[in-house]
Amino acid sequence: MWGGLLIYTGHQQKVTALDNFRTSRKADRPPAGCRATDAREECWHVFYDDVRVGSIAIRAGNPDGTDPWQWYCGFYTGSHPKECASGTAATFDEARAAFESAWRLFLSNRNKADFQAWRDHRDWTAEKYRRFDRGEHMPHDWRPGA
Repeated sequence: MWGGLLIYTGHQQKVTALDNFRTSRKADRPPAGCRATDAREECWHVFYDDVRVGSIAIRAGNPDGTDPWQWYCGFYTGSHPKECASGTAATFDEARAAFESAWRLFLSNRNKADFQAWRDHRDWTAEKYRRFDRGEHMPHDWRPGA
């Protein structure tokens, strides 16, 4: 079910496969070797192959007494924004379980073309910024892989 899902810190540092992922809540830190120095130290990005499909993170600025963890499942371009899901949880394990449930539903409605649409948009955006950095404009008919 989790085949191909990987989890990364906010710095794109690979941690492990999500189904084997555990974090130490005792110290309120990411796993060993994944410590960051900024506010994103408690944020993990979830990838399916090379497509970012969600995140699990500590919420910033939430009032006392509210759930400290948030999760987001889905991606756009390649799906409709209303198909994406998100929520909050009291613990990382609860957030992960909620993400897993949302992921099963989201993935059941996806096909290869949805993932390719996300990749094409990623490639187009990267090329656009490369050209802008060189002072060029994007051709109106540019397509990824063309």
